[in-house]
Amino acid sequence: MLQICAQKASLRLRSAKTWGILAALLVAQMGPLACKRRSPKPVHVPQMAQGFDASPIDVADLTTHAAARRHVLNMGAPEWGARLGSFALRAQTTITVSQNNNPVSQRQHTTVYVRDADGSSHLQAGNADHQLELIAVGDKAYVRQDKGHLRSKRRQEVDEVEMIEAAASALRQMLQHFTGATLVQGTQATWEGRAALRYEVELSEHPDPTSEPEPSLALLPIAPPSRWREEAKHAHLDGKVVVDEATGVVVKADVVGSMTLTGPTGQPLTLVLRCVHTLTEIGTVSKVREPAESISEIRRPTRPRAPLSFFREAQAPKASGAANPAPAAQAPAEGATDEAAGPPPEEELPEEEGL
Repeated sequence: MLQICAQKASLRLRSAKTWGILAALLVAQMGPLACKRRSPKPVHVPQMAQGFDASPIDVADLTTHAAARRHVLNMGAPEWGARLGSFALRAQTTITVSQNNNPVSQRQHTTVYVRDADGSSHLQAGNADHQLELIAVGDKAYVRQDKGHLRSKRRQEVDEVEMIEAAASALRQMLQHFTGATLVQGTQATWEGRAALRYEVELSEHPDPTSEPEPSLALLPIAPPSRWREEAKHAHLDGKVVVDEATGVVVKADVVGSMTLTGPTGQPLTLVLRCVHTLTEIGTVSKVREPAESISEIRRPTRPRAPLSFFREAQAPKASGAANPAPAAQAPAEGATDEAAGPPPEEELPEEEGL
């Protein structure tokens, strides 16, 4: 009887081991597929976030050179710093919604960004509802969201490029909503004593997709209505853009555009966008200094984790038993019962017939 039970137990153990091995192999094969299924869809990252080419740009005639025009309009803040060394930016986007020539709402988003020659920067951006401040000096960063204290943290812990581009890409964000935006009529100009070229901004009847601004990492200052981009009809776009002749950086821009779209209740609405972009103090910005007052980043305390502690807990009784052998069992007192010892031999269950 005991031999038969032992054989069945051995078969069950082997079967369990086999199924365990098969399950492990299945998990190993399905692991990459599961990770692939959970991974996010690829997102287009503009060239300014992937790296940039600091070679000179021929801005003599951006009206005909689509590649140079695209490079100038897509240039981001990191490349501005590499080409100019230091600068101060002030950009303001005004969004006005009107119905029957009566303004319904107006929102302004303002950005002030200063970068010195050492790579330190001070960013202030926001509108009437939300504000953001970022100071990056050396390997430290100080962040303030809306109202509150400046929180200090390591610079590596801050998405500095994305935060700066979200605030400094006002001109690129605006031009993305007008298919066919192009530069025409380049004329000589000066900006803060530097040679520059002044271009007019217009809508082209035959747009060139290769010269349009790339999608930005930044979001719009306000949440757009559903499908408004597909249903919007462009009315007009005009303004001026001043490009630095030596570096190809847009140092001044004042662009206004309007479009007609359908409101939530079906009524026609007019959306007017205006962007004023100004770069000053080129090469003469004073050094950005750390703030006088700040607090450390508030972090949640983490509990100590020991994922393999159950191995030590399982081995501890064996190790202690080997080092200190258990004393001889004492005879139980009269009238006491030991439930853990089990039934006595004479009270064992009878064997089942047929086994």
